[in-house]
Amino acid sequence: MPKRKKRRRSPGVSLLKPQSGSRQGWRVAFTDPDDDTRKRRTIPFEHARSADLRESYSVRLSEQLANRRRELESGATAKAHMPISAARAEWIATYPSKRTQKTYGDAVVRFETWGHAHKVESLDDVRKGTLRRFRDDLYTEEVAHTTLNQRIRSLGTFLRWCIYSEYCPHLVEADMAALKKWREQPEKRPHLDPPDVKRAFEAVVRHDQDAAAGRRRGPPSAQLMPLFLLTTLGGLRLGEAVALDWSHFKRDALDASGREVGAIEVPAAISKIKKPRTIPLDHSPALRRYLIRRGVALGWQGTLAGISYASAKKGLRKLHHVYGAPPHFSWQAMRVTASSFLTSAPNIFGAGAHAQSADRLGHSWKVAQQHYAAAIAGIAGDATTLEAALGIEDLVTRACDGAQPSYTHPNTTSSAS
Repeated sequence: MPKRKKRRRSPGVSLLKPQSGSRQGWRVAFTDPDDDTRKRRTIPFEHARSADLRESYSVRLSEQLANRRRELESGATAKAHMPISAARAEWIATYPSKRTQKTYGDAVVRFETWGHAHKVESLDDVRKGTLRRFRDDLYTEEVAHTTLNQRIRSLGTFLRWCIYSEYCPHLVEADMAALKKWREQPEKRPHLDPPDVKRAFEAVVRHDQDAAAGRRRGPPSAQLMPLFLLTTLGGLRLGEAVALDWSHFKRDALDASGREVGAIEVPAAISKIKKPRTIPLDHSPALRRYLIRRGVALGWQGTLAGISYASAKKGLRKLHHVYGAPPHFSWQAMRVTASSFLTSAPNIFGAGAHAQSADRLGHSWKVAQQHYAAAIAGIAGDATTLEAALGIEDLVTRACDGAQPSYTHPNTTSSAS
């Protein structure tokens, strides 16, 4: 009776021995179910060191090929001639965050739109020269270099995933060098000078006075002063400021010398970078006094800012259109102003200003050095607090004491005239 042939453990996958005098190691040969072509692949070194490891690698690859055949029989899109839109949809689904999906997806949609105009319909048409032409067209757009680099980085992430998924037959990892980022000296981020900070402060006061007196038509407006001080003196991002409640304010927190300076704790769930941080208020005692007075008045209920994200955006538009806020004023601009003054002031943090301000505001030391260090000259040497460096110490003190300064509304005329 003839001997029965032993069944292979890895059907469809053949092991190829290294050829003498060749630099190639162990390889596998198989038929790609997506385009029905015969292919060869080098086995990674960690899987080729012994016969057992090579056999295990072949078995896993055989199972993957069999699963892929079943997917194609069930109606899955073949990797050959994969449309960019189909690959984008599959790739975006790997990111759970809607915000991340939009940020990355917009860059790929831009590449997809460009491809339609240049006869690049599928990933089979994408080559190194394609990436170089797309990059050159991006360079001609009048956008900030940070936005440009973000689009290039997002597209590179997408294409690397496509290469790993074997959707790009004419691209390899080394071809990603064609997506060269724009190299440019980073510009200093725009901040408000002390006169503009005072002007913005006065606009907020006028808004809050009208809101309290019900002088504006429509539903009552929320007070903007808490949010203004949290962004200007606390350096908080808008999303962080509106989400913090009174449990995050530690009014009795101590500094290194044992003084009660207070602190604001930003948990990871609220922080933009998903890392917790603590903001000691030794650089702004006026903000601590204001929060204590406000907390007592509210019974320590609600949020620190007392306003929603949407209302904060609406209030910002009112400050510009009705109350004469500076043109460059925004909640983010006040955070940039806080970081610029904290990093540049000679006598608030001293020699370690960039590190201290970066830790408080929640960005890297490198960002503080590139964008905020020495951004402002001429800060008074006797200014040891942020409100003093901004030139609004008297105004903030009166606000902390509950005495709102009186200002003439820009749309009203004096009786003497």
